[in-house]
Amino acid sequence: MKITKERSGHFNEKHGLSGTKIGTTYGNMMRRCYNETCDKFHVYGGRGITVCDEWKNDILEFAAWCVKNNMSADSELDRIDNSKGYSPDNCRLCTHVENLHNTRSRGGKSAYKGVTHHPSTGKWTARIAIDHNRKYLGLFKTEEEAAIAYNNAATELFGEYAWINKIGD
Repeated sequence: MKITKERSGHFNEKHGLSGTKIGTTYGNMMRRCYNETCDKFHVYGGRGITVCDEWKNDILEFAAWCVKNNMSADSELDRIDNSKGYSPDNCRLCTHVENLHNTRSRGGKSAYKGVTHHPSTGKWTARIAIDHNRKYLGLFKTEEEAAIAYNNAATELFGEYAWINKIGD
C-alpha cells in the first residue's frame, strides 16, 4: 500500500485513506473517543479512553501500524486492556468473534464480568457465553471465587482474547 501525505491545511490532510479499511477504522476510533455526539462516546471518550498522540496527530502513523500488523478487510481493532486507550502497545488486530470475547462487564450487581448475585441465597453464580449460549460454571460463596471461575473458563475458551476480571482492584 502506498501512502502519501500532502498537507493542505491543519485539519484538511490528503492521505489517500478515505473510504479504505484503515481510514474507516481510524475515523471510527477518533469519533468514539472525541465526538460527544457519537452514540458510543459514553463507553469510550466518556470513560476517559483516548488515542495516543502518535496516532491522534498523524493518521499515517496509524496506517503504518495497520500495514505492519497485516490489517485485512475482516480485521477489527482491539484494545488488549479495555481500561486503557488506543496505542501501539495496547492494540492488536483480530476477528470479530475474537473481539467479542474481549469485552468488559457492562453493569449488573457484580463488579466482575460473568458473575451475578442471588440475594435469596447470598451466593454468586458464574456463567460464560459461548456461541450466544450461556454456560453455567457454578455457585460460589464469594464474588471473587465466581470471578476466578469465570476467568479460568474464559482463558481456556478464548485464550489471549479473553476478558480477564481484575480481582481485588
